[in-house]
Amino acid sequence: MTNQDNRRLVRFVLLSALFSIAGCGEKEAPKPQPRSSGGMTSVAEAPRRVAASELKLHPKVQFPEDRLPESPEMAQAIADLAAAIAGGSADKLESMVAPSDRLVLNMLVSSGEWKRRSDAVKVVRVCVVNQAPDAPMQVGFGVEDAGGAFLMGWSGTPQGDSWTFSNMPIEPRLASASAGLDGAELKLLALPVGLPAADKSMKPAEEKKEGVEEKKKKPKPAPASRPGGLGPDRF
Repeated sequence: MTNQDNRRLVRFVLLSALFSIAGCGEKEAPKPQPRSSGGMTSVAEAPRRVAASELKLHPKVQFPEDRLPESPEMAQAIADLAAAIAGGSADKLESMVAPSDRLVLNMLVSSGEWKRRSDAVKVVRVCVVNQAPDAPMQVGFGVEDAGGAFLMGWSGTPQGDSWTFSNMPIEPRLASASAGLDGAELKLLALPVGLPAADKSMKPAEEKKEGVEEKKKKPKPAPASRPGGLGPDRF
């Protein structure tokens, strides 16, 4: 091979290398592929709202779709609370409510009022569900019997894997049927904050004597009831 042939070969190799480099620069960079795990492509999914058909509902409980919370655990806790009331399950309700409500429930069970009232329940409908950041969840049940329906309010807070509910003393709300209470306001009852001042014209001896006589005449009070909640008159 002559020197001229050698120079041609070198030029060919250099030109080939140059075009190869230029061609690589013109190619489209490969698009990044989504990460896979076990052969399945990982795709972020938006949280799905639970459906009423997925909940364990008592036959007497109505849970409209538009009141279902996003949390399946919260939705089932509400359904379980409604089921305990609708089915008259005092043991189940006792395990879900705050200590103060357990005392009222035990009084109702001991007096026989719990069975009498719960047997009369026809429908327990979820009429209100209120959720706010950093605040207990609120739920309002429309409890219906032969005489109509009334609104019962509860507030709930998560406790680990379960929920604890406290009865809310709300203003009485009545309707002919439980559906008539849909969207009702859970307005807290305005409770008295103090008692009237004593008559200062009364002498201490007379005040003491009158107090003793009044105590003898005064009958033993019945367990206190809370409108829209647990109590001897209507739950």
